[in-house]
Amino acid sequence: FPNPRTANSRDSATLIQILKIKNKNALRREEIAIKMVSKSVMVDFDGSTNLVTLTVNSRWPELAAAIANRTISLVDGFNREQRVSRARSKRTFVEDRLTTAKAELHAAEDRQKQFYEQNRLWRSSPHLVFEEGRIQRNTDVAEDLFLTLQRQFEAARLEEFSDAALITIVDPGVPPQKAQWPRYWLLLASALAIGGILGLLAAGSATVLADWTNRNPATASELSDSLAAIPRVRRRGTDGARIVH
Repeated sequence: FPNPRTANSRDSATLIQILKIKNKNALRREEIAIKMVSKSVMVDFDGSTNLVTLTVNSRWPELAAAIANRTISLVDGFNREQRVSRARSKRTFVEDRLTTAKAELHAAEDRQKQFYEQNRLWRSSPHLVFEEGRIQRNTDVAEDLFLTLQRQFEAARLEEFSDAALITIVDPGVPPQKAQWPRYWLLLASALAIGGILGLLAAGSATVLADWTNRNPATASELSDSLAAIPRVRRRGTDGARIVH
């Protein structure tokens, strides 16, 4: 990835180096990096359009765009490998079945040929007519199976070497021109709201305390005297001892 911590745009570094993960164990560094990146990546899927939106949050906009594009590239590469692997397995299976079906077809054709050579007047015998029909059906079934497997084999070969894209990139990741966080207006509004709530709580508490004092003057006086009698730390002496009164 381009290293955003340097002034030279040509400098590159790994995510572990960019994130400055400090750990002596290399595997542990990778685990920490994976957790950090996972928390910064958000995926939204729209089932109605099969559209996947990938959002990456990062301190540096260029790094966020690079992570998004690299993620899409890795997912696309993984899908291609999986498709090729499945197509190769399918092609191997169909090829084995095709070899067997071809041998079965040749055997059926040889039996049919032998029948005609040995029974040139088979049409005059009901038994031979029935036998010829059975042999013909077996040959037709073997031929249909062979042709079907041959078509599947050709399709599997094309799929194995197909380079068609499985993922269509609608919009590539681009560095945002404006940071999404911190949103200062939102922070200011939150601070004002919290301050207002605390002010209301303080005013309400003072009102309740004043009302309680008016209704319980004796108890309030005793509570005040008790609080005044609690020792309070004023300062430390030059020798480090605390002065309490």
